[in-house]
Amino acid sequence: MGTNHNYYLIKELKKTSHNPIEVLMIEHVFRGDTTYINKIQARLFWNSKILEIERILQSTITKQQQLIMLEFYLIKVSECIEEPFFLFNSNGVENIENKKLESSLLVSTKSYHKNTILEDVNEIYTKNSFLEGNYKD
Repeated sequence: MGTNHNYYLIKELKKTSHNPIEVLMIEHVFRGDTTYINKIQARLFWNSKILEIERILQSTITKQQQLIMLEFYLIKVSECIEEPFFLFNSNGVENIENKKLESSLLVSTKSYHKNTILEDVNEIYTKNSFLEGNYKD
């Protein structure tokens, strides 16, 4: 893994009703071989956490005991400097500009493309709109 691999971070923030000032923060880091694989792993984890939160909120006992919030970040790494970009939260609020940045980073890393040495010039490839940012999360 090189020094310029971007990765994803999901912050899980929990506030308990026993001490509303105290916040427990758990960070889930998705850092692997490629930014694209990191995005898929983070997104699958994110989806499962959203379902978990929905189940918790349906339980009135748990709802009164704690509040859970999620934040989804892309961490851009360049020359050993890590810069976080907020993508969206558990309420579905997304940062459109940062999602565009994410799309351009995914395209520029070409982490989802086949190795160009192994490509057959006679093959036809389609554009993946998910990676280009033309999708609705």
